[in-house]
Amino acid sequence: MDTEQIRDFLTVARYKNFSKAAEALYIGQPALSRRISGLERQLGVQLFLRSNKAVELTRAGEILQREGQHIIEQLEQLEVKMQAAGQGAQGSIRVTTMGRLSDRVSQTIRRTIAALPDCDVEMEVLVPGEQGDGLEPLDTDVAFLVGSYPSDDTGQKHVVPLEDAPFSFLLPAGHPLAGRKEICPEDLRGERLLLLKVSRVPVQIQGLLQAVSRTGPCQPVFRKNLASIVLDVEMGKGIGFLPAFEAEGRCQSSSGLVYRPAAGLPVGAGVFLTWGEERQDPATDRFIRTFLKLWGTAETG
Repeated sequence: MDTEQIRDFLTVARYKNFSKAAEALYIGQPALSRRISGLERQLGVQLFLRSNKAVELTRAGEILQREGQHIIEQLEQLEVKMQAAGQGAQGSIRVTTMGRLSDRVSQTIRRTIAALPDCDVEMEVLVPGEQGDGLEPLDTDVAFLVGSYPSDDTGQKHVVPLEDAPFSFLLPAGHPLAGRKEICPEDLRGERLLLLKVSRVPVQIQGLLQAVSRTGPCQPVFRKNLASIVLDVEMGKGIGFLPAFEAEGRCQSSSGLVYRPAAGLPVGAGVFLTWGEERQDPATDRFIRTFLKLWGTAETG
């Protein structure tokens, strides 16, 4: 039994009519009938119950329809993989992301990986603070990073802005400011502000400290990681200031926390898809093109 015989059989099974199946296959009905009869003799079973009004599958025909369709699909997938391999579009891809991204970005990354089953995608998750000074090159093929919008040439690095990355305040549900819809710099007079310590202070934190200093004193406290900030907030030791999607994620896992948007501050940062010219190969190019295609169709929430 070869693939041509299987395709002939599946076509008859789909139309349940030899004349229509023959038209779809661009052959004469007598020739198709002979092919199916030859297949039945070869297998030693009857595949169709024929009558003047209809063509129905036998039990053996139902099995062959199910398994034959699977075989054809597998062969088609194999053909695609072989073509991709011939073009060098298969292989391993290293993808780096921040610890937590928005649902839209995360879902599009998952859809991209699912659309490339022939590529081995190795994911690496950076803990915020490990990213370094924004969008500098990393030892990876593709990266999804949070940083300040670049104002100059990025050299050999490609940078595609995906979405803004506004900051929010994380605070205990019982805090007096938890009742506000948003929090302004003047609301933070005398508050203990919990900030992430990184090698270069992000523009959002710089803007916050400058804005608060104009309205009154506050106490900025820098922590080495987000976990320490969240723990201090849960214990009522201050108000955290972190990316909105991080704050939202923390609140989803703790009923004692709430987050409120920061008002009166420039966004100044975004989520970026980045890759280096020297690391771009056919497999990486497929990942990038697939992601950007899916990103254009992803729901914006």
